[in-house]
Amino acid sequence: MITNSRIVITDPHGCLKTLLALIAKLPAGVPITFAGDLVDRGPNSMGVIDFVKDGGYDCTRGNHEQMMIDELRFRNTTHGERPYSDTYHGIWEMNGGDKALESYRYEVEEEMANGEKIKVRPYNIAKLKDHLEWVKNLPYFKEYPEIKNAKGQHLLVSHTTAAHVWDDFAPDHPQFQQGIIWDRDNYPPKIEDRYNIYGHTPQYYGPTIKEHFACIDGGAYYKRAGYGKMFALQFPEMVLFEQENIE
Repeated sequence: MITNSRIVITDPHGCLKTLLALIAKLPAGVPITFAGDLVDRGPNSMGVIDFVKDGGYDCTRGNHEQMMIDELRFRNTTHGERPYSDTYHGIWEMNGGDKALESYRYEVEEEMANGEKIKVRPYNIAKLKDHLEWVKNLPYFKEYPEIKNAKGQHLLVSHTTAAHVWDDFAPDHPQFQQGIIWDRDNYPPKIEDRYNIYGHTPQYYGPTIKEHFACIDGGAYYKRAGYGKMFALQFPEMVLFEQENIE
């Protein structure tokens, strides 16, 4: 295991095939941190969470994980009927949560009272509950003081820029937690002694990499010219890896 280097991947958004193809291109032995938005919009949110969770990868919370936490509720049933969201009138489902929920379905044959057998697609409620508890424990950022570039900046990973909340609020302050998953800024200010790698805002025709930050969200789920790619950035070497959407 290489301890003075780390790779950051942002915004897989349920694109498991694309993610696995990207992983296959990465150098062996370099640990990986995910910067949130594992879920929604792509076809296999369940598979992406399984991969990150079961692999024991570091991961920060994204705004789509937060919407899942805020909105997902369960009916009192053992049969696996549709889970539903209601806290904010279904805003999670309208922002790709519907596709995330769909990835938790599985097919099974069921016998009717008249003996007829039909195929049904219930939800894997146990898996969904397990994943919900896991995302509830994701941190809002990860720092690696031991991983520094030539300028002495050490690695800070968050879902979006941490610059607007970092020096003004404690990490347990609601405004800090809101800002570090929702803020957008094309050129955020510096954070002293830190290099911030994040995603959240898809970058047209490739990542934005500057002297104190890198936004590497390629809009992996978005099959449109200029987007539809997933990126990984190795720090402090600043080596960029990319994979087109193959879902």
